[in-house]
Amino acid sequence: MSTAKQLYIYTEPTPNPQTLKFMIGQEISKKTYDFTSVDEAKDKSALVESILGAEDITGVYVGRTFLTVSKSGLKHWDDYEDNLLKLIEDYIQSGKPVVTEVNGAETVAKDLTEIEKQIVAILDDEIRPAVAMDGGDVIFKSYEDGIVYLQMIGSCAGCPSSTATLKMGIETRIKEAIPTVTEVVAV
Repeated sequence: MSTAKQLYIYTEPTPNPQTLKFMIGQEISKKTYDFTSVDEAKDKSALVESILGAEDITGVYVGRTFLTVSKSGLKHWDDYEDNLLKLIEDYIQSGKPVVTEVNGAETVAKDLTEIEKQIVAILDDEIRPAVAMDGGDVIFKSYEDGIVYLQMIGSCAGCPSSTATLKMGIETRIKEAIPTVTEVVAV
C-alpha cells in the first residue's frame, strides 16, 4: 500500500487580472521569493525557470504554500492554466525543492529604529498575511522623514487595486498605530 500524500493543486483568481494564484496545499518554501526573469531564477529554482520560460509569463512569486504567476499580453488564463498546473504538479511530486534557499523577500533584519520595528511588526503581524491571501506581499524598505517606503510584490505588483490597498488599507493602519507616519509610498 502506498503512503504517498495526495497532491491537490488548484488555482484562485487574484485582484490583479494579470496574475493567477496556484494553491499547493503543502509547504513548498520556508521563505518567500519574487522572480521576474529566468536569469534571476537560474540556479535557484528549476521550476520557476521553467514557468518563466513560457511565452508572456513575466513573474513568479513563491509563497510558503502557493505560487503566484504573472503574465503580460492579452491571452486569457485558460491558455496557460492547464500546462502550468501540470508543470507545477509534476515538479512538486518529484520531491525536489521549489527554491534552493537563498535570501527571500522577508524583511532583512538590520539595525532598525523603534518606529521601524513598529512598522515591521504591523506589516508582519497584520498586513502581510492578509496580502498573501491575494497572492502578494509587501516588503518594508525604509522609513525617512515620516514616509514609509514599501515594495509591493507578487500579485500586488502592477495590480489595479494596489494603490487603494496601499493608501486606504496599509497607510491608514500604520498612521493609526504610529502618528509620526505621514505617508506610505510604494517603491
